Amino acid sequence: LRALMLDTLKDHATPAQALQALEEQLTHSLSRPAAALPDKGVHLVAGPSGAGKTLMTARMARHVEQLHGAHQVALISYQDVRAGAWSQIQMLSSQLGIDCYRAGDAATLALLLNELNTRRVVLIDTPGVQMKERVAEVLSVQPDCQCHAVVPADASSATLHKLAGANTAWHSLLISKVDECSQPWPLLNFLSNNSMALAGASDGV
Repeated sequence: LRALMLDTLKDHATPAQALQALEEQLTHSLSRPAAALPDKGVHLVAGPSGAGKTLMTARMARHVEQLHGAHQVALISYQDVRAGAWSQIQMLSSQLGIDCYRAGDAATLALLLNELNTRRVVLIDTPGVQMKERVAEVLSVQPDCQCHAVVPADASSATLHKLAGANTAWHSLLISKVDECSQPWPLLNFLSNNSMALAGASDGV
């Protein structure tokens, strides 16, 4: 794909024409369905460490807050023991005026989900370590939970392969840190080889 894109550039005299041609080439090569951002139900956000899951979860919460009000959405941090992780989600939730909670195990998560069953949307932020196990635990508590994968735009082939091999029925893919990426080739290769629906992309801040 990179060679094809570079070859396409040679046929155009201006940057505007070249960008248009590249957009058409990528659109053709990476055509896929789009997935809507969460509007109701329970949603889990998972992905590798450092992918920006917590920030992406907050952005998804903001989407719901703008549509339905802060009282209709809640965030849950599930089994994330990283230093500063709970403080980060508390700060982001405070900025949005959204309630946030912490669950250290599946039993606590079940209790929280039962208490929050009147909320329109509940978002569960998970750690990057033992991703497959954490996703399985959440699904054992909430089988109809929709799972969203977050990957940075510069994710390695190994990271993307691990995501695809997690045996999880991903509802959508969200791409983070687009502004920090200069080598997106593994991601473009990954997208060209599967039909995972894209729900959105964001910068790293």
